[in-house]
Amino acid sequence: MFFVVSSRLISFSGNVIQSATGTGGSVVATAQAVAVGAGAILTADGATGGGTLDIGSGWQGGGGIAQATQVSVDATASLNASATGHGNGGQIVVRADPANPNSTAGVHGSLTANGAGVGATGGTIETSGYRLDTSAVQVSAAAPQGQGGTWLLDPDLVDITATGGAGPSYTAYSPISYQSAASIVSSLSAGTNVTITASSSTMSDIAVDAPIARTSGTSAATLTLGATNTIVVNQPIPSTAGPVNVTLLADSDHDGIGIVILKNNITTNGGNITFGVNSSGTLATCSLTGCA
Repeated sequence: MFFVVSSRLISFSGNVIQSATGTGGSVVATAQAVAVGAGAILTADGATGGGTLDIGSGWQGGGGIAQATQVSVDATASLNASATGHGNGGQIVVRADPANPNSTAGVHGSLTANGAGVGATGGTIETSGYRLDTSAVQVSAAAPQGQGGTWLLDPDLVDITATGGAGPSYTAYSPISYQSAASIVSSLSAGTNVTITASSSTMSDIAVDAPIARTSGTSAATLTLGATNTIVVNQPIPSTAGPVNVTLLADSDHDGIGIVILKNNITTNGGNITFGVNSSGTLATCSLTGCA
C-alpha cells in the first residue's frame, strides 16, 4: 500500500496508518515545506518487516523524490516503520536538502524502525538538513535479538551539545547544526548505530561539546563521526555498559585540510577505535581506553 503526497506545503496533524500483515506500506510526502505536527502519528509497521516513511525526500536524496527545503517533526509526533512479528526494521527519512544553505530540518519526535525476532536486523533512519536540530528526538533502529540498524544524520558544521541547543564550540566557523548528545546516547544504548556526517561544504566541522556517555544496554553499537574538515573531541566519549565502536573520519573530501583533535578520553568498553580517511590525530592530555 502507498500513500503519496506532493505539493508546496504539507502539514500532518492526524494519523496516517500503512500497517500490514506482511511488510509495512509506504508513505511519501514531499513539498517545499513538510510539517509533522503535534500528536501526529505516521505508521508503516508490518508483521514481517517495516515499511518506508519518506518525509521531504528519499534516502540520502534518492528514490526520485524531490527534496524539501524545510521539514519539521513536533516533539509529540511519532514515526514508525518497525517489524511487529518477525522481520527487519524499515526505513524512515526526514530530510531537507543538505546541499541547500537555505534548508532547515527540526526533528524532535519519536522515530522507530526496529527489527523483531531472532536474527532480525534493525532498520535505517535518516535525519538530514543543512541546518539540523535534533533536540528532544528519540530514535531507535534496534533489533534486540539480531543486528542493530543505523541512524544517519547529515547536516553541516555540527555542534554536539547536551540536549541539542546552542553551546560553546571549537569549530572554526559558527555552528549551524546542533545535535543532542542525550539522543545519541539513547540510541547507542538500545543497540542502534549512529553516524553523523558533516559534508555539505568543504569546511564542515564536528565538535563534541557534551559527553556521549553510554551507561545502559548490552548490545554493541557504533558511533561514527565524519567531516570534510576537522573533528574535535572536547568532551569524553565513554561507555560503562555495552561495547561502543568509535570511528572518527576527518578530511573526507581528501583536500588535505582537516584533522582529528582529541582533548578528552574515549572509553569503548571493549569496542574498537578507528581513525580514517586523510585524518591525523592530535592527542592532548587524554587517553584511549578499552580498545580491542
